Amino acid sequence: MKKNFKMPGSGSETPIRVAIYVRVSTVYQIDKDSLPMMKQDLTSYCKYILNTDDFVIFEDAGYSGKNNDRPAYQKMMQGLFTHLLVWKIDRISRNLLDFANMYAELKDLGVTFVSKNEQFDTSKAIGEAMLKIILVFAELERNMTSERVTATMINRASNGVWNGGRIPFGYSYDRPTQVFSI
Repeated sequence: MKKNFKMPGSGSETPIRVAIYVRVSTVYQIDKDSLPMMKQDLTSYCKYILNTDDFVIFEDAGYSGKNNDRPAYQKMMQGLFTHLLVWKIDRISRNLLDFANMYAELKDLGVTFVSKNEQFDTSKAIGEAMLKIILVFAELERNMTSERVTATMINRASNGVWNGGRIPFGYSYDRPTQVFSI
């Protein structure tokens, strides 16, 4: 049983076709439970809320949301879909400008954007405003995480603790103390 909707300006009903987008930022998260959980949750949403089995999953495992340079994201944006479904807004983007451009493109194409966990109606002005406010906080979170990681790495380097990478030529590395010696 597939639900139909009208494409804006088309005058005819088109069956729902959903692009499901999932992403995790680091390679360490790939083998964890996040991606399978998101995929299962979103496919269930398609079946039971959107009443369709016509969906394609696009997965960018190990790619940051700081920009749109992600292979599955790029492929998804070339497809023909009626809906774009994400688990949370920060899974599709953590950059306000990139999201605004993507959202404008989706609106021009008549594609409905759905974030499963942040339920609001983007067809109304208040819903669209809430979407943008949430994205501002997602971008803030990404920037604060970056600042914390940088500060930690600077502190570790200042204390002679190795931050990773290749061991410099002429040095030995003591794994228990994480200190270099000549």
